[in-house]
Amino acid sequence: MPESTADLADLSAAVLSTTLDESADCIKVLDLDARLLSMNAGGQKTMEVEDFDVCRNLLWPEFWQGEDRLRVETALDLARSGERSTFEGQATTFRGTPRWWTVKVAPIFGAQGEVRQLLAVSRDITAQKQAELALSELNASLELQVAARTRELLAEQRRADLLAGLGDALQQAGTPGEVAERALALLGPVLGARSMLLIRLEGEHLLFPTVWGNTPAPILAFMTRPGLKLREAPLLQRSALTAEGVYLKNYLSDPETLRSFPDLAVGTEPIRTPDGQLAGFLVVWRPVSPWQPGERALMGRAAATLSLALERAKATARLEGQARSQDAFLAFTEAVGTQTDVLLLARQAIEVLLTFFPESQASFLARQDDRWEARAWSHDLGAQAGEQQVAGLFGSQPVAGRQVEAGQAVFVDRQNEGADRLSSGLAQAAFPLLVGGEVQWLLSICLQARVWVERDRAVVRAVGRGLNLALERAEGVKQLSARNQDLRRERTFLRSVLASLTEGVVACDEHGRLTLFNEAARHFHGLEASSLLPEEWAGHYDLYGGDGLTPLSTEQVPLFRAWQGEQLSEVEMVIRPKGGEARQLLASGQPMFAPDGQRLGAVVTMRDVTARMAAEHQLDTSHRELQQRNAELQAANEELAAFTYSASHDLRTPVRHVQSFAQLARRALAEDSPAQVARHLGFIEQAAQRMTTLIDAVVQLSGSTRADLRPGRVDLNAVLEGVRLELEQDLGTRRVRWEIGTLPLVWGDAALLRQALFNLLENALKFSRTRDQSVIEVWTEELPGSWNVFVRDNGVGFESRYGERLFGVFQRLHTDREFEGTGMGLATVRRIVLRHGGSVSASSPGEGATFGFTLPRGT
Repeated sequence: MPESTADLADLSAAVLSTTLDESADCIKVLDLDARLLSMNAGGQKTMEVEDFDVCRNLLWPEFWQGEDRLRVETALDLARSGERSTFEGQATTFRGTPRWWTVKVAPIFGAQGEVRQLLAVSRDITAQKQAELALSELNASLELQVAARTRELLAEQRRADLLAGLGDALQQAGTPGEVAERALALLGPVLGARSMLLIRLEGEHLLFPTVWGNTPAPILAFMTRPGLKLREAPLLQRSALTAEGVYLKNYLSDPETLRSFPDLAVGTEPIRTPDGQLAGFLVVWRPVSPWQPGERALMGRAAATLSLALERAKATARLEGQARSQDAFLAFTEAVGTQTDVLLLARQAIEVLLTFFPESQASFLARQDDRWEARAWSHDLGAQAGEQQVAGLFGSQPVAGRQVEAGQAVFVDRQNEGADRLSSGLAQAAFPLLVGGEVQWLLSICLQARVWVERDRAVVRAVGRGLNLALERAEGVKQLSARNQDLRRERTFLRSVLASLTEGVVACDEHGRLTLFNEAARHFHGLEASSLLPEEWAGHYDLYGGDGLTPLSTEQVPLFRAWQGEQLSEVEMVIRPKGGEARQLLASGQPMFAPDGQRLGAVVTMRDVTARMAAEHQLDTSHRELQQRNAELQAANEELAAFTYSASHDLRTPVRHVQSFAQLARRALAEDSPAQVARHLGFIEQAAQRMTTLIDAVVQLSGSTRADLRPGRVDLNAVLEGVRLELEQDLGTRRVRWEIGTLPLVWGDAALLRQALFNLLENALKFSRTRDQSVIEVWTEELPGSWNVFVRDNGVGFESRYGERLFGVFQRLHTDREFEGTGMGLATVRRIVLRHGGSVSASSPGEGATFGFTLPRGT
């Protein structure tokens, strides 16, 4: 019996609604002013929104900054004129997590064809962007390593220039601010400082210091302690009383200093205002060493210069602070009348307070059962610290908690000594925020070492009342928005969503008939939805497993599994259309049910991850190449060091022989002794031949590095057989037994691998010629992803402790009289193997020696 129009409509709505909830894209409906009206459940999870009501009616463009904000506005203007557009940009989630997005903006048309609303679909592409960035960083890392040494040399030169020009820099500075900046930056290196502190004084209290360098933890913890007084710092107190600098070769050698501080040298200079008032201190910590007169004079001049700079900076800061405060308060006043985001309003209120009270900490807290929970705070505070502030205030002033509960603002001046440590040295205020007649929020602020004057109280009250009005308005807007739901708008929205989704969406009814193929799904398959039985889906739509090679059976098709009642999450699948590009997908889906529990079918979403997986593969490849290049560079450095060390002997010895025997031959000629001349000339020829042999070996080693790799499939059996036949031509009557196993196919450069095997077999024949019969064994061992190739002989062997030296340049364990050679053969083998991404080894457990190397498998 044909289904009714109402049933079909319900089915369509269920399919569309389920699809919306399944999608990881953030799908938003906006009014024509770009205010948020609704957002899908998957989008809320992606945007880290726990309750959409806090976002409702916010202006969507305000979530974007800079050029991305301009792109958003352009896309919205196009959508209002009936056009779709797409762009990429960067914006944070609701919790402030930075992410990259691909965004589609499209119009939603009414029944008469007019643009009624706007649709924005954002897809999280952060992983792809991060993969691209990581790939770029890996590709640049090798260049950074090469440039590292150059930068170190330049840095040393710059440090030398700074030391030479410190006096001129302080004298030539044009403004007090420039003097202060240069003094702090230049004094540290000149004085050999580990750390520098610029400490300001307000009354009897030491304010949080400005720190340069690496300050030891005990010093930093002590100097940043809230409410710290001058008399609690013995060294600074002494400098203040004497009006002079204090310099100690070893801080702990002075009996009046703090025992918890580390063993360092310290120097202090008082900073005084032009009228002679003590304003602070300049402190230098450095390794234990005596202070020179010139260093003390430099510190004194720097302190005097900093005094002028600080005075002028304070005056400038006051003027700028007043201007910022006015601007911030004006912006906050405007936001109170338009903004409905509670946390955004709270952060803006905190910013206003910070402009009026620069050295303060503020937080915005929500009532959570019987305690206060921080929801927003100044950047240098933190949630836990904000909660502790309020707990400390109520703990040290019990009446304050009762006043807040009654809806009254609380102002507490700086506590006296002996008060709660959290509150000591701080002035605090708490302004309760009421919604519906009940205290639901709290605005809290703490100020360093001051009392509350009426002007400051008025500022806190004005900001608190403005914020309270905005919160009440936001609550009213939220309640009004909750009542303005329209079913026809929702259906139109769902249809527009399907057309704009970057994920493929397919669905079937309870009978297994395909009922939905969105535009992305048609693009993936290159086909439309067809009336097929479920058993025909895999073959008709070219579905394969995650390896891209194994065809899916009917029972493995994600839509079939969901139709059978299974819940799926990111199942790997490949579509290999006959006339299109293969795509790697992650499929998620579930069965669909009506509110009354009736089975409606199933829906599956397919996310294209082809580009991401390709980027990850390229990243892995680049990482392996970088590791191989690092190994080659390390080997080259080791060989260069060995070459430099050995050249003075191995390469110069033949030259010395030529010179010595040439002199002897000249003397024999003078003495008319032809036999002696001939003998000396013979030695000269031997030395020249030795020099030629060494040079040829160096050229061969260099060629194994400079030659371009021509990788391909290499049959080691064929290569070894050719090497063996070539070597046997020079064996004469020697008895040699070859024990050669079956060798595999490997991936590499055939010419270079032939050179490596030639050197190893030649080495085995040379060092086993003292035996009645030479026994040469060659075999391989299989490893995951590679092969181990071994060559063993029954020759003279070597001491195991010298195994690592054998692969170095000119490294030999026998004299030329025992065994001829240059010490370059095994070094060449090592170079070749490293270029193939492998490693070499040598062992000699007793008689004979075994040499091995690794190679990648054939592909």
